[in-house]
Amino acid sequence: MYMNYILSDTTRMFVACSGDEIIGIIDAAMDNECFLLNHKRVYNVGDIYVEERFRGKLISQALLRFVNNTLKEEKVEKLWVEHGTANPNATGFWDKYFENYTYTLVREINNTGF
Repeated sequence: MYMNYILSDTTRMFVACSGDEIIGIIDAAMDNECFLLNHKRVYNVGDIYVEERFRGKLISQALLRFVNNTLKEEKVEKLWVEHGTANPNATGFWDKYFENYTYTLVREINNTGF
């Protein structure tokens, strides 16, 4: 399923390089059916990854800035991101650059009761 997402015509991959080496990557996918936003031109920012030895060098911020500026030039109206709270690094990063809109909680149904 993830391969279908990556290969979709609506998914864009942005990379940061050091020489010929890819050191970071971020994806963004067109999402005109976004249930959160009532806009025609919306992109969902998906995963971001930076090689461990390049972390702490503002590569993630540069990738996000590049995505933001590129899509803004293309008249995209909004970006949104969804991330899990189990990764405190992700929470800290995304909360700096996106306004919190909603929280979603999930509970597994089991026999323990309440």
